[in-house]
Amino acid sequence: MTWFNTCLRNQYKDEIRAVERDRSHRQSVWQSDEVELDPLDRVASGIDATLLLNTWESFVQWIKDDPDNLLKACHIENNPKANCQLLAYLRLVIGKEWQEIAEEVGSSRGAVTSHWSRKCQPLLREWLDKNQRLFGEDNYER
Repeated sequence: MTWFNTCLRNQYKDEIRAVERDRSHRQSVWQSDEVELDPLDRVASGIDATLLLNTWESFVQWIKDDPDNLLKACHIENNPKANCQLLAYLRLVIGKEWQEIAEEVGSSRGAVTSHWSRKCQPLLREWLDKNQRLFGEDNYER
């Protein structure tokens, strides 16, 4: 979940910074006019949890279904069981530790984490880049 949140946060850094700049600009204008700020204007705007949950559920469903066989086809050499679909499910959905996953798929912890970093994470990030709906934008690709 931490990885998922980091990906989403990184995707929207520019938008978040723009909102903060706008808020900062409004605050400086209001202060120069000696108008008291409403404390609620200083609170960061919330993210619609429903959108975040919907994105997470779609992400998990994509991992489970793997409709293009993209995740399952990407596996550690000579170990088809150690594929990105199973690794993502065990790590992100179930929350297993790397050592447990390595034992379950029959590879070393180093091989599993290396494959995860080099092959699986880029595939997962690509899906998120194309499908996230964190701020409710309508211009995502399907």
